[in-house]
Amino acid sequence: MRKRFTHNEAEREQRLQTDTQDEVFETPEVALWYNVISQAVSDSLKLESKNKYNRIDAIDAIAWLLHDRRDYEIVCCRADVDPVVLRRLLWPWLHEKFPFALRDGRVVSPTTKLKRKIEEKRRL
Repeated sequence: MRKRFTHNEAEREQRLQTDTQDEVFETPEVALWYNVISQAVSDSLKLESKNKYNRIDAIDAIAWLLHDRRDYEIVCCRADVDPVVLRRLLWPWLHEKFPFALRDGRVVSPTTKLKRKIEEKRRL
């Protein structure tokens, strides 16, 4: 039985296939390491997921993207991505995406309850 994709899953799958084509990357190894970074960014977007394992993956991905040094730099170098530039772009983007949950690049609390409290304080 063939898996049915939703529109977003099909679009993501198509993007992954086109991103890893030989014309885009110098070698298959570079494509592989690029996709490691891509997966970390994708995982980081699951911070508000109802699934606790997705939230744990998101917290780990954010920590890796914003704070890890050695492994992050190795992966970026193997993917032909400048680690400093990538982090400089990711930092404000993630803080804008999750302003209630990130403080100085660290996950404070991804819960909706905290988000509501912050919104209530702003109204007062």
